Amino acid sequence: MWQYTAIDVASGYTWAELHSSERNPRSRHCQALLHRLAHELALADVWCELPKVVFSHTLDSVQGNARLAAGSVAEEAAAALEATDKHVGIGGAGLAAAAIELGLVDELRVFRYPVVVGGGTPFLPPVTEDVRLDLVETRTFGSRVIYERYGRAHDDSD
Repeated sequence: MWQYTAIDVASGYTWAELHSSERNPRSRHCQALLHRLAHELALADVWCELPKVVFSHTLDSVQGNARLAAGSVAEEAAAALEATDKHVGIGGAGLAAAAIELGLVDELRVFRYPVVVGGGTPFLPPVTEDVRLDLVETRTFGSRVIYERYGRAHDDSD
């Protein structure tokens, strides 16, 4: 466990002092910020504990709870699914594209940011057949980021 004490440069108060209503009439805002920071640190702890497989053409080694992929995307996905009864996540446009092309993706989670960048790696791969999706969940955050979760649509015969 590591600790972090932030000091507000303008006031010289620590986070604990800033969120005290005696020192700062905007304490509710500071408490919300402190709660958000604690939540993000908790998510970071969970993320660090998850086992990860890294696909790379340039790395010779990785750190933490990660290992370099030794097999193909299909082989590594099969091994990951065999090792757990939980969901297996894929990150990165190139890796996700390969998994979609192989038919390995059952669910797609999209975070759309309200900005146009005008280039970059395509989010979805070119496909030879349509991949029908059903919208399962959507949420808009205060930052205007939109979260969408889609499941693969099934034919009535499935």
